[in-house]
Order: sequence, then structure tokens, then C-alpha cells
Amino acid sequence: MADDLIEYDYEIDAYYSNIFLLEASVHPMGIGGLYFRQNHEKMYDRSKIEDFNLIKAATTGFEEPYSLSFFIGRMMIFKNNKDDYIGKNRAYIGYLVTVGDYSIKDNFAHHDKWYNLEFKLKGTRDKEDRDLDWSFRIGSRIHQNTDFVKNIYIGARRSSIDYKKSAWSVLYNSAFSTMLAVSTRTYEL
Repeated sequence: MADDLIEYDYEIDAYYSNIFLLEASVHPMGIGGLYFRQNHEKMYDRSKIEDFNLIKAATTGFEEPYSLSFFIGRMMIFKNNKDDYIGKNRAYIGYLVTVGDYSIKDNFAHHDKWYNLEFKLKGTRDKEDRDLDWSFRIGSRIHQNTDFVKNIYIGARRSSIDYKKSAWSVLYNSAFSTMLAVSTRTYEL
């Protein structure tokens, strides 16, 4: 009877969240691209080499100048024995909502109330001889500005460094990141 009760409590606990995170992000490279395009148009134009713009290339990566994120889910700690140092050895699973009111396209800010809704699994193993990071997510980005495409996406990222293996060992020392996004209007990639 006691074993059943312990098992029952554990199963119920698995469905409850034990962590809530709030994060405000500012993306200085995106803001820098906006600044150069709006305040130094001649310098921005001179940074072109044929169709390639150096400033645009250096400041790309973030689709917004800032954002606010809310995460609710579960956190698990990786620990091999009682005396292990925990550090960054954690995994998170849960729901992430990110919101903002501007989007960046070609180093111009466009008023656009948008939000991301996603389910995410993310973790880190940090040991003396090995570092491993991973992240898997599925979600949707919704824009109020019709100039931007609403989409659904699935993404994965993994980075591994094993200090005991050869630096040329691709399986143990590699990183990859991929995302597949599909328009909700046209179903095109």
C-alpha cells in the first residue's frame, strides 16, 4: 500500500511545473544594424560588396530588437552521486511564450506585435572531460503585421565537446543547429 502511494505521488508530481522563468532580452547587434541604417545611410551603402552588405551580415541573426519571454515547466538536475557538483547540469521541459512589438527586416524596424508559442526541451551536461548542450523545440510565430509571415516550426540544436577524444572526432566534437519553418498561409518552407 505504501509503495503504491509513493508511486502515485511521483506520477502526479511529474505533471506539475516546478519552475517559472521571466526573461527580458535586448539584442545589441540587431539594434546596431537599425542604428547604422537609419543614421549613417551613406556608410551603410558603402559597406556593400556587389549584393553583399557587410553591416547587414554582421548584424543579422535576431528578428527583433528586444523581447520578453515567459517559461513554465519542469527542471531536472543531473547528478551522479551525492557529492557531485551540480553547476549547469540541468534539463528543462515546458512551454515558452515570447512577445515583442517590433520586427527587423533588412535593418529596418517595423511595428509588429508578434508572439512565439513553443514547447521546448533543453539541457546541459558539464563535466570535467565533456560538455554537451542540446535543445529541441516545436512552435508557432504569429505576427499582427501582415507584411510578416505567420509560421509553424520545429528546431533542434546540439553541441558536444569531448576532451578525451581527438579534436577530429566529428561524433564527439561537433555542433549543429537546424530549423524548419512552414508558412501557415501557403504551407511553403
